Amino acid sequence: MPQHGNLIYNIFMAKVSVNNILEDFNFSIKDNNISEDMVEGVELAIAEGISRAGDINDGMILYAKIAEINPKILTNLSNTLVPEIKILANELFKNNCFANALIQYNRLIHLSPIDEEDCKNIAICLSKLGQKDAAEKFVKRYLKLAENKTEAEYVASDILFFNLDMPEKAIPHLEKYLHKEKENALAYNTMGHLYSTCYKDKKLKEQLSCFMTANKLRPNTKTYLSNIAFTYNRLDDFDKAKEIYEKIQRLNPTHDDYFAYACFLIQHGDFIDGYKMLTHRFLKENGKKAVYPTILPPEKKLNYDIGLDLSDKVVLVHHEQGLGDSIMYFRFVKQLAQKTKEVYYVVPESLVKLFKNSSDNIKIHSDKLDISELNYDYHIPIMDLPVLLKTVPESMPDADGYLTVYDGDILDYKNKYICDNDKFKIGISYRAFKNTENPDRDIPIECLSPLLEYENVEIYSLQKTKENGILEEFSPDKKIIDLGKDFSDFYDTACAIKNMDLVVTSDNVILNLAGALGVRTFGLFNRYTDYRWYKLSGDNVGWYNSVKPFRAINMDNWDNCVNKAVKELELLL
Repeated sequence: MPQHGNLIYNIFMAKVSVNNILEDFNFSIKDNNISEDMVEGVELAIAEGISRAGDINDGMILYAKIAEINPKILTNLSNTLVPEIKILANELFKNNCFANALIQYNRLIHLSPIDEEDCKNIAICLSKLGQKDAAEKFVKRYLKLAENKTEAEYVASDILFFNLDMPEKAIPHLEKYLHKEKENALAYNTMGHLYSTCYKDKKLKEQLSCFMTANKLRPNTKTYLSNIAFTYNRLDDFDKAKEIYEKIQRLNPTHDDYFAYACFLIQHGDFIDGYKMLTHRFLKENGKKAVYPTILPPEKKLNYDIGLDLSDKVVLVHHEQGLGDSIMYFRFVKQLAQKTKEVYYVVPESLVKLFKNSSDNIKIHSDKLDISELNYDYHIPIMDLPVLLKTVPESMPDADGYLTVYDGDILDYKNKYICDNDKFKIGISYRAFKNTENPDRDIPIECLSPLLEYENVEIYSLQKTKENGILEEFSPDKKIIDLGKDFSDFYDTACAIKNMDLVVTSDNVILNLAGALGVRTFGLFNRYTDYRWYKLSGDNVGWYNSVKPFRAINMDNWDNCVNKAVKELELLL
């Protein structure tokens, strides 16, 4: 813990409950005498209270008691310690020791008037400790104290957006700032992000205007150009977006720049250049980069550019990203197996049984086992296979399906879990796993309620995990039959899907699994989708002939999306 003068805060000393210290504190009142040791004890109580609760209220209560019992001590503390406390607080803040800095700022609050800089720092400390409501109060206090009101609006918007994740509340402050300050390129860029965060596909032209203004003030700034290209793409202006992305490629691009352009190209069906550039996903500077096992020796990494003859070689393919990708790109592993002596495919444990049943000439290996003992000539990440195999959308392999389960297992599953009647059976999935990177793909289960209105339809949930009893809450009458609670792995899920007449699902692993099994599926997509989906109109999604896409006309307009799917369902019924 930090030391400054006579102020020493020892975390081990502070492991005494606040209540016990208060009992000692109250006991000393009888003699109307508070010793220096007792003052130190109270300070430790404050440290403990804030360390445990992350809340300044404990400290405020304790200091109030000091003032009530012996005002002289409060005055003495104010006169002798305020300068030291302020220096220490600022030092701790600059070193990102936010909890300890807050302890010191809390002392200042009760010993002397605080200034605008203190309020700003306190707001940031509170935000880092998860105290959003208290932090917002100090932002307001900062605005009242600030001498430069225009600059304060900018600072307030910055704290509300980046520290407190309150974009809606940040917008009016930044708008006030930009009304008077017209030359801050970064502020215009931030405003574009605020509009994008709050309004998504609404106010796209306003978003573009902000990014364009930022770039006009600071020409050829790659961040601003990237935002312009991204927004043009959302406006469905492919040519202008491509023009900007290509301009960025001439400005000493980073791995992030290559990755963004790769996603754009793949989304628009350019697999050759797109997947080649996608190799930069492992080297991204910002955001979440793709993960590839460091245990795999770099010298054995397969170079897809040199045209090796692999007919007598053993190649290890390792999964990456999500479960859906492991399924989607498995088709390429099967292709690769036709060109090599042998292929190992390393996958998550939950997919092992399913993949083993779907391939005779591929050795499936769980990523939970030691892969260092495998003997192979080369290794390659699975999403590099489209480049190696020179895949284009027009030659998509196995679009009719490539995963199988035994007929006997399908029948056994039916006898055990599926109702024996003539009703039309629909399997539903509405959300990905908790760690999904893109919650915009998840559908509120309430939006699927139109499916429950048909008497001759039976609904089965294919969700592996339920969160907070959402299924029971939505369907307390058990109209939705929960199959997911009994899944042990994706082979079970596959057996369930093969017993469905139709699967209705958001963009998640169930969609990929149903498509790879060749089961008729309605894929429900938001207005903006993951870059892998290059085809979202017509009778199929390109990757899977059995999956028909239904896309929301606006972001999060799931009712519109589901209604289109329901009309198609009525034709089937």
